[in-house]
Amino acid sequence: MLLACTEEQNKTGSLDDTSSDRLIDDQSTDEANPLADTSTDVIGEESEELQPAENNSEEPLPTPSTDPSDDNESEPENNPDPSADALTRSLLFRHTTLRTLGPSTIVLSFTLFDGNGDPLPDFAAEQFMVSENEKAVPITVAQQAIINNEGRFGLYTMLLLDMSGSLVQAANLAKLREAVSTFLDTTVTDQRVAIYLFDGRADLQRVSDFTSNRIALGQALNATLTDGYSIADQSTNLYGAIISGLELLNQHENGEILEKALVVLTDNTDQAGRRSQEDLTNALRQSEHPIFSIGLGNEVAEAELQRIGNDGKNYLKAVTIDNLAEVFDEVADRLHTITHSHYLLAYCSPKRNGSGNHEVTLTAHQGEARGSISQSFSADGFEGGCNPLTLADLDGDGFPNILELGYGSNLLDRNSGPPDLDGDTIIDEQDEDLDGDGQPNSFETNHGSDPSNGGSRVPDLDGDGLADEEDDDQDGDDVSDDQDNCPLQSSSFDADRDGCDDYGLTNSWIGISGGTFLMGNANGLGNERPAHRVTLSAYRILRYEVTAGEFRACIDAGGCSPATRENTRCTYDLEGKEGHPINCLTWSQARAYCQWLGGDLPTEAQWEYAARGNDGRSYPWGNLMETNRANFWDSFDPYDSMDLPYTQCGGPTTTVGYFDGSLHGTYRTLDGRSPFGLHDLIGNVREWVLDWYDTYPADAQTDPSGPSTGATRGMRGGSWHSERANVSSVSRVGGAPDTGYDDTGMRCTAPMR
Repeated sequence: MLLACTEEQNKTGSLDDTSSDRLIDDQSTDEANPLADTSTDVIGEESEELQPAENNSEEPLPTPSTDPSDDNESEPENNPDPSADALTRSLLFRHTTLRTLGPSTIVLSFTLFDGNGDPLPDFAAEQFMVSENEKAVPITVAQQAIINNEGRFGLYTMLLLDMSGSLVQAANLAKLREAVSTFLDTTVTDQRVAIYLFDGRADLQRVSDFTSNRIALGQALNATLTDGYSIADQSTNLYGAIISGLELLNQHENGEILEKALVVLTDNTDQAGRRSQEDLTNALRQSEHPIFSIGLGNEVAEAELQRIGNDGKNYLKAVTIDNLAEVFDEVADRLHTITHSHYLLAYCSPKRNGSGNHEVTLTAHQGEARGSISQSFSADGFEGGCNPLTLADLDGDGFPNILELGYGSNLLDRNSGPPDLDGDTIIDEQDEDLDGDGQPNSFETNHGSDPSNGGSRVPDLDGDGLADEEDDDQDGDDVSDDQDNCPLQSSSFDADRDGCDDYGLTNSWIGISGGTFLMGNANGLGNERPAHRVTLSAYRILRYEVTAGEFRACIDAGGCSPATRENTRCTYDLEGKEGHPINCLTWSQARAYCQWLGGDLPTEAQWEYAARGNDGRSYPWGNLMETNRANFWDSFDPYDSMDLPYTQCGGPTTTVGYFDGSLHGTYRTLDGRSPFGLHDLIGNVREWVLDWYDTYPADAQTDPSGPSTGATRGMRGGSWHSERANVSSVSRVGGAPDTGYDDTGMRCTAPMR
């Protein structure tokens, strides 16, 4: 349990004390756009138009009343309510957008519901009629086609599990894991799923962020819900969990998401009282997302859960834990229905260049039920030669639609494409460097390395493209190994040319060959988005964070000014902390040290590539959060075994490289290194980067160095003072460059020799 800090925080206070991440991070989100950015993209010689729908039927979906007083038993059965009859005969469109593509293609994207608000899956192209300016377009002319009828649109499902009651019992935990695993097996095929836990605490506990990686979800689930799982707070913050879940869903607005759903499982009522019923009611009223509420056992408030579950429509009851798998199966079936109710319909317009603006009306029909949507478009540039099945690249991911169709990819999701392990838009079967680590497949195969694993590279210490066994200068310091007294340590200051650093620095350079990767997280917090493609040239980066002892050498040589000692947690000139990362230094002091080494601070892109490679991993070691791979707030307390001071107001740093899989006293660490062998990229201390801090660009970048001006400088990786939500390969914040923070240090980069 976290205790309140009593120590007076001064200028060197931790950057992420309580709420500073939220103050500095850009958490803003744009309005959802199911197809693409609202800016104009050029496809061939035509530009696209993305316009909001003029949809008379696009309104809050009606839900059946649960009030018994609404029943009118005296009304004759042969005289049904005419308004209700009209409702059942209507079809409703949601999430509707229009896009024009060359030469004369119009693409309509939408979700279809019946009059009761239930999704309508699996409509055929023949069930839609296209009219322009109130005149039907013949099917032979329109050639209308449902381009994506596999249900592979972007449904993002968040699973909230109540861990404050009976579910934490060992026997129940096993059945819960089994039920959730079955749910994941059936939903991840066409959805992205996130898993969060709640109890009496104010914040949700993340098990896994949104991902379609079934293996990663299973690993995260099994690692968290172990048989030894214990309750942190035995109260139940049900209202707060649902409100927070809806807020998280809203943070994931981007052009690829068409629908989102919340699934909440509880065996209790709200006990914590952190949020009121009125707060919950307002959140439910403002949400358009399907919400599935599952009540387990007999202690739940069914009327309340019915209200949460879209006014009873999506409330399900599991009498015992043994019924839970069956209930989850029912939820999965309903979610599949939602995914299959999304449509992407394309047709060829007969209008041609110069004819001006027009209105298209799309009418759907099923039996006697009808519904229509109207939208205006411009025919500027329209010419002949249209074929809806050969559209160029709807999601702008570099893969033509026709190629994505062949691989069953989602045409609207730039994160869903043909097999392309390294994300370089060269499909794997044609890629000579599958994992994008700069080493050709043939080179890796000939040297016994796995060409599909970016973390399995041919040993190449200096990253010069020569395997160590073939390299007569393994550390790349221009001193041949037979003359080098330190052949595996790249020296920064070597006046006598013996291959060893004159100042006795223990750090060493890691050579990174460069490559292309997807930077950021399309499903992350506002400041982690948008995900964008980045290509980097080769560079070197320090294996460890710069230590207090190394920084002292720079001061003794006259290259650096002393870091502050205003705080007892500052490591500079503190006996016993020479091997700990230097902290409490400003951005300028950090940069001065790197320049003294002959390098500079890493750019954000260089830092992130060093942390995750090109496989998109969430943490330097993989996709599973494991608390004994890094030093952060809620990971562990190793300090008893290290005979070091520890206060609940913030623990100390550890020696660099502490998390290397070794046994420290009685505590066994796991290896926390990145794909390139770097230590402590998350946790221990944050690291200053070169860039000014701002939102990411959306377009592809080559060797980016960030904005030209700004108010704060970037910091990456989280620290000993960060909670798990703020430590990952994509976590980023900004800090005042003239402030020395006790949870922030650095590492350096340098050009490749």
